[in-house]
Amino acid sequence: MGETLETGISVYPNPFTDELHLTGAEGCTLTVTTESGVTVHTQRVIHADETLHLEKLPAGMYLFHLEKRNKTKTVKAVKN
Repeated sequence: MGETLETGISVYPNPFTDELHLTGAEGCTLTVTTESGVTVHTQRVIHADETLHLEKLPAGMYLFHLEKRNKTKTVKAVKN
């Protein structure tokens, strides 16, 4: 898992409140973790434009790990 996914993936807005939009990540597996590494959300990304409903997460910093065919990308996002 040393390779990086293509750069056409966007996670916005950042910071976010209840919803986060993910574009260009269709076919990826998404894992959301806290800064300390606790997994708080996982899902398979089906569509080119996905809306993540994360209203139940407490405010803080999260890492969005995307994986597809042994390539990965990690994006940091802050929930207000």
